[in-house]
Amino acid sequence: MGAQLQQMQQSAVTEATASHRAKSERLVSQCCLASFLSFLTFAVSASSSQHDSGMMIGESQYQPAVDLNAVLRAALLSNSLEWGLPWVVQYLRFLSHDPYAYSSEHVQQVLHKLQSLHRCTVLLPQSAAFGPVALCLRSVLDDHLEQIADVEVTEANSDDAWETLVKTWSEAADLRQAVVDPRYMQLCCPLLEHARQAVQVAQMQIVNCNKPVSQHQDVLYAAKCVEALRTITVTHMPAVLCCSQTL
Repeated sequence: MGAQLQQMQQSAVTEATASHRAKSERLVSQCCLASFLSFLTFAVSASSSQHDSGMMIGESQYQPAVDLNAVLRAALLSNSLEWGLPWVVQYLRFLSHDPYAYSSEHVQQVLHKLQSLHRCTVLLPQSAAFGPVALCLRSVLDDHLEQIADVEVTEANSDDAWETLVKTWSEAADLRQAVVDPRYMQLCCPLLEHARQAVQVAQMQIVNCNKPVSQHQDVLYAAKCVEALRTITVTHMPAVLCCSQTL
């Protein structure tokens, strides 16, 4: 499955003629596959004496089924981070269940790389280059930090090559694209869809406020609105209000 994930990632990079919608649907498949592989690699393997889905060379040298360091580097070099980052984060979803894995050098390097991306100025809401794609990437990274809240991340060693690569990518990447496929937005920022539904319900109530409606219909509209709003946590950030994802 790890090889299949990397093959799908390569296809997303090389198929320049593929539509944004087609790539988004493929990314959804990658995320589903990565999440399932994460469960097998970290949750199931951690409960047994053998790490069947990964390759156990030694506790400190544990390597998962997918070389995430190579995936992240290739995504930056090809300016295609938006097609790689979401499924990489999904692959780490169950990491906290396996202390052998998250304490290994390989995984710690991946966590440091993701932290570096999270600090990248181009992904900050107050940045002039912040746009829909940056919002999606930022949302994915925020979700990742929530997932690994209980994981101990060691102090990072200096990685000048990676920092230079991130800087080069941030200067070249166009994250202000005005059009983002709805499927992609829903995958990366699911709470935005909930917010849209809540607003839509409120608008329907306003439009129909002068029309005779039954008490039962009014209760249903209110219930839908409350249900959508309960899934949203609003956090204040400099110069912007954004929805933070919760597990």
